[in-house]
This record gives sequence, structure tokens and C-alpha cells, in this order.
Amino acid sequence: MVFDRRDQFLCLINSAGVDAQLGEPRGGLDPLSGGGPARGIERLPDRLLRLRPPTGRAEHTAEPDMAVLGPVGRNADDLDLALDVLAGPDAPMATAWRLRLPAPRGRKLSDYRIAVWLDDPACPVDAGVLTVLTSAVASLRSSGARIDDDARPVELSEAGPLFERLFAAAVAPGAADWSHLNEHRHQLRARWARFFESFDAVLTPVSPVAAIAHDTAGDPDSRTIVVNGAERPYTDQSTWTGLAGASYLPAAVTPVGLTRGGLPVGMQVIAPYLEDRTAIDVVRQIERTVGGFQAPHVG
Repeated sequence: MVFDRRDQFLCLINSAGVDAQLGEPRGGLDPLSGGGPARGIERLPDRLLRLRPPTGRAEHTAEPDMAVLGPVGRNADDLDLALDVLAGPDAPMATAWRLRLPAPRGRKLSDYRIAVWLDDPACPVDAGVLTVLTSAVASLRSSGARIDDDARPVELSEAGPLFERLFAAAVAPGAADWSHLNEHRHQLRARWARFFESFDAVLTPVSPVAAIAHDTAGDPDSRTIVVNGAERPYTDQSTWTGLAGASYLPAAVTPVGLTRGGLPVGMQVIAPYLEDRTAIDVVRQIERTVGGFQAPHVG
């Protein structure tokens, strides 16, 4: 990851060009693009809006366990349009396989039953990020959102390590017992499905910290980040996105504000399996309430 503190962009190895072209302060070079890192980092930087469809739904030529293509844009309408283009079967399945995504579960903010999960002992969120997220939720609540601060679909202390082990198995075959991990994954998916009988979306952080300075010391397993003055594993940056990724759930991210240091903070919206339109529409409602993409100040 590379972060340029001058223009407040987090540039990712697999999508640096995408982010720079979409978020370029003078209006951008591209209106829409995409990315597909397996660890969920396509949901960064938090100035832009992005959608991660469930695995196997956006067309691609390879089938790694948790890597999919997802659109990156400046607003929810961009994501909606891009999903129409990207979503569909791989070529070998197109003879008989069709995709018909359901409409959003609601039409306005008050239609949605929303669970809010902004912090957890298993992956603490830095106070600077948490302040921005809490303020955004307060704005949603005052605008009529039906919000539950206590409901939890799964335990982050269980889902986080499972995501890491699934990721290890995906990138290094033989690194883990994939069959047992996959069975565990489907148990979590069943819990999510029961949860979404009572809720329409879950709001979470994207990362416990805002964009970090470029760090090339050691490797990801040995690096650390600082959260509320304490060192935490570098891989905590993908724990919250792994909630959706490990269970094949669609997730979208929208910017909701800046830290006191001027760094962008995003909110992740997790929706039920195959209900990408709901994730996008909840993002649309958040945009209308707290604002959306804003080009960074350069100077």
C-alpha cells in the first residue's frame, strides 16, 4: 500500500491507477472502473465508492476462492450501472446459467432495518475513525433510519481468523485444510442468512485505521499498525472487510467524513447474499444523508 499525504489518496498495488483516475482532484480521468483484490482492499481508499459482489458473480477468467471483480465509482448510481455490466456467468457457464438480482429491499432510508457494528474487541477501531463513523450513524438515526446497535450476526473473533485461514488456503494450496474451513464458512453463512431475516443491512468500519504511511518493513505478518496508541497486527486492516468476503456476501463502501487529520473514512454496508442492489441502495441513502464522494484538496 502506498499513501501520498499530499493529496490524501491510498494507492493500492492492484488498483493504484484506478483510484488515481477516478478520484483525481480536477474531476478524474475515468468515470468508472473496477478492482478485485482478494483481501477486500478494493474497498479502499475511503474517498471512493466500491462494491464487492459475492464470489463467482462478476465475470472473470480465474476462480480463486475469494477474489472477484467489483466496480469502483463516485456514487451509488455508478455502482448500480456497473453491476448491470459486470454481473453474470463465466463463459463456460453462460450456456444455461443466468443471473437475476432482486431489487433493493427498500426505497427510502426508513424502510431499512439496519444493524450497526462499529467496534469490537477482536479488532478495535481507532478513536479518530470511530468518531467519524459514530457521527454518520447519528445523522442516519436522526433522518429516520431504524438502527440496532447491539445485534450481531456472528462473532468477529470467529469470523476474522476464519477469513485469514481461508485466504491462506486460497493463495497457498495445502496451507490449510480447506474442506474443514469451507464447512465452517457455510456454518457462518447460515447464521448470516438467519440474521438477515430480521435485518436488511449491517454497517461496519472498513478498516480500524485511516490510510497509513507506506510500510515496506518485513512482511505483512510481521508489520503492525497503531490503534489507539497500541500496536495491532497489520492484517487487522482486512478483518472488517473479511466479514463479508469469507461468507460470500455483497458489500459496498461509501465515504462518510474525514478524520481530524484530514484522512477519509468509509462505511461498509454488508447485505444479504445476492442482494447487491440492497447494499447499493443503502449506500445511496447514506450519500443523501451525510454526503458522498468529494475530490481531495491539493495544495
